[in-house]
Amino acid sequence: MRPIAEINLKNLINNFNYIDSYIGNAKVMAVVKANAYGHGLIEISQTLEKNGVHGLCVAIAEELDLLRSSGITIPILHLGVLDSNNIGLYESKNNICTINSIKDIHRLKEFLNGSSKKMHCHLKFDTGMGRLGIDYKQTEDTINLIKNIKGINLGGIYSHFASSDEKNNKFMDLQLERFNHIVEMADYLMTDHLDYHISNSAGLLKSQSSHCNMVRSGISLYGIDIVGQNHDLNPVMKLKAPLVLTKNISKGDSIGYNRKFIANDDMKVGYIQIGYADGYPLGMMNTETVLFNNHLLKVIGKVSMDITAIDCTDIDINEGDWVTLFGGKLNKIENIYSKTDKNVYSILTGIGERVLREYINE
Repeated sequence: MRPIAEINLKNLINNFNYIDSYIGNAKVMAVVKANAYGHGLIEISQTLEKNGVHGLCVAIAEELDLLRSSGITIPILHLGVLDSNNIGLYESKNNICTINSIKDIHRLKEFLNGSSKKMHCHLKFDTGMGRLGIDYKQTEDTINLIKNIKGINLGGIYSHFASSDEKNNKFMDLQLERFNHIVEMADYLMTDHLDYHISNSAGLLKSQSSHCNMVRSGISLYGIDIVGQNHDLNPVMKLKAPLVLTKNISKGDSIGYNRKFIANDDMKVGYIQIGYADGYPLGMMNTETVLFNNHLLKVIGKVSMDITAIDCTDIDINEGDWVTLFGGKLNKIENIYSKTDKNVYSILTGIGERVLREYINE
């Protein structure tokens, strides 16, 4: 028996519709990198395309290739670094590369030199993330440089919030102020209509003034409200595992590696088929987070590679029953991840290949 990640596509559609209505006239670019945050790249992308999402965002060119080979036709923005080895990929109108540096502009110029080809691009500015993107103070010079290169089809400009998931919005507001100056400059210098986007999930949920005419929605699409504002989002993934064994143990007995749990009384222990090899965090030890029939059961002893022990004392549970590790009403992942040294993103993207993805519409 294998653990199951139950993926509720109805919840995905509802989350998309909620975000789409919340952002008004702005367009949604759904972030599906890292196997759609562990939910399944192809299945999630196909569902979103059928339900009207404007486009998708990926981190690596291989993800773009996979989506095209699966029949996806909507725009796909490659957020990552431009690779000279596959630069021709972006001649296709709906395959969009990111210009992250002045070097990227020169790479594109060299590729286009003497040809009638067109490269479809968005330009990224670093407004404070300190990662990819051209320094926002170089906005005017950068846009003028691109304007003078025949064949670069600039369709959008964007940036990325560094701390939009924090309660203090001071730096987020500073980044938005910088980005608004970029938008003003681009509108002045460019004759073509551009897409502007800076909001990730936390940004779009916290500040409607940051929506511009496009947003990049990631974790919120999967039903996780990391800003704690009670938005109408429902978990898309429910991680479940089967109970494969129960044992009665005596007071003083230990459970698991390094004897991290010693029974204070006689008790009933259940063993579920999931462990850290499946992406279930070691840090869940001693947390009451495993859901069964509206009861939250405690993880006892160290989470091992394949098996996790739970306290089933006084609970009517039997071998073959299934428990929910996260994604239920009482154990939403955003409410329990703080009990570990991991965040929501690392837990979702760390769900292993042994975990069966099961797609439902209900």
